[in-house]
Amino acid sequence: MKDVYKINWFDEFECIGGNCPSTCCKNWIITVDDECLSAIDKVSGWKRFALKLLVGKREDGLRYIRQCNRTCPFFTRDGLCRHQLQDNMDLMPKICRVFPRRVMMLDTGEYKRVEVTLDLSCVEVARVFLNHLEKSYFIKTDDEFETLWVRKNTDPSFLEYLISFRDKISEEIWREEDLFSIMKRHFLYAKLCQKNLVSNKNIYDLDCLDNLDIDEKADSDFIIPIKVINDIIFNLFSWDEVKKKNPVFYRLLKTYEKVYGNDSEKAFQKKLEAYILSLKRNDKLLNKYRAYYQYCINLDMMDCFDSYYLLGAVLFPILYVDLLMIFDMVSENDGFNSKLLKQKENTFEPMILASVERAFRHSDKRKKEILNKIRANLLTDIIVSDML
Repeated sequence: MKDVYKINWFDEFECIGGNCPSTCCKNWIITVDDECLSAIDKVSGWKRFALKLLVGKREDGLRYIRQCNRTCPFFTRDGLCRHQLQDNMDLMPKICRVFPRRVMMLDTGEYKRVEVTLDLSCVEVARVFLNHLEKSYFIKTDDEFETLWVRKNTDPSFLEYLISFRDKISEEIWREEDLFSIMKRHFLYAKLCQKNLVSNKNIYDLDCLDNLDIDEKADSDFIIPIKVINDIIFNLFSWDEVKKKNPVFYRLLKTYEKVYGNDSEKAFQKKLEAYILSLKRNDKLLNKYRAYYQYCINLDMMDCFDSYYLLGAVLFPILYVDLLMIFDMVSENDGFNSKLLKQKENTFEPMILASVERAFRHSDKRKKEILNKIRANLLTDIIVSDML
């Protein structure tokens, strides 16, 4: 049995092709799947030889499209894909056919649940998302989609639990309650549950979420210490690589370094608290972070279906919200010298969001590095090294 669900604002997205200010045909590693390789093998004559020359192979076995000046060789002057224009869709890698649609199958053996969302690293998706700063939900559909990711686990009860937990979080996010308090309670609950999972005990009942006590007088609204977030921002990336592959985020990094790099932890904390205080008075801005937190929960919650790393399904969304807040604050600074400021107003905010998404959410290796930086400060009482 299989059910397919798509996010409620899914149908409002439409690729803008050559009008995209940050095309996915540039500055990305475009992976080549087996189906695409088989299609290339069926091409006759010199064209097959030429297509094969454009497929590279890394030491880890991953195959990819060789690029010229960080651009896909099939990218045309009109900003479109030559394979698409020539109706050779089978020669396009699956990731190109599907992106920015994010299609995940959750497979218990007897039951398959497919969830279809959209990737905010696409600027146009980010623009559509920012027009829907409200509670999102999944709609059952008869549409068919190519699956990109599969998570397998023969534990259907855990899938039911994850769906219920996600629904519970989604309801709480939109309560008339401080968002930071909500996230702290989610983190505490997930941490307690992870301890039980590691010890092969039962997960806590969802009803206990409402009864968890959090420290309302804590020094910071942030769960993850500022010094850890600062370490992630400054030391996670190769800045030269970011400059080439994600130029908008590179300008954010440079501004962050210029404006806040010499601040002490307390000084930066004070500036950040002032920004948070201002957003708490701005319902639209606060709803942006509520919606983004729910977006991240929608995706990350099901990522742990096969690993049981429930804590990460809550911890990473909280971190992503923190990071987006920080870089939104950076983008508002007078020192943020960007050509984006000369573009249309409705493009600026989506490009900031898309660049931050692309920087932090598109690498399992990067997630492991982030976890290593966080673990010593927050997760010393939980064994998590093998769960991601």
